Amino acid sequence: MKRALVCLLLLCACVERNNKKLRDEVCKKNIDCSFGLECVDGAVLSDGGPASGKSCQFKSFGDCDGDGTQPGPDGQQQCLHSYKCRDSHCTVQCAAHKDCKEGEICRVGQCQRGGNSKSSCYETRDCAYPQVCQYGQCVLNVASRCTTDLDCPQGSRCVNAVCQ
Repeated sequence: MKRALVCLLLLCACVERNNKKLRDEVCKKNIDCSFGLECVDGAVLSDGGPASGKSCQFKSFGDCDGDGTQPGPDGQQQCLHSYKCRDSHCTVQCAAHKDCKEGEICRVGQCQRGGNSKSSCYETRDCAYPQVCQYGQCVLNVASRCTTDLDCPQGSRCVNAVCQ
């Protein structure tokens, strides 16, 4: 009995805890989907077929033409620089590593060079310092908050509540 309990605990510790849904996967509400995706009813799947029920699809942050980099009717860029024009809608660049080019990984909606594609997390303690967990992915904590120099890594100082 004791051995079975230990084995069960070890198994649970090894299971990846980030259970956010990827594009085209069945969902019930927006929170079920990865960053940059929303739960949509009756969407067209990436393979062109209709979805039966709700599925995670790219969230639209506005309309666009072409690749979204050309100026719109008002002379402004159609999509923000970190977004991509997909199916006439401005969306995040990626929702999974497969949406990026070879040698890039998806980190909170943006394709980035290098890194570890296994950097998914459930909470910050799943990430290597100084990374933090955001939207199920370990990202570099660029502004480590502090109150004294003791809150910062060795060799850094606390200046205006930020480790530098």
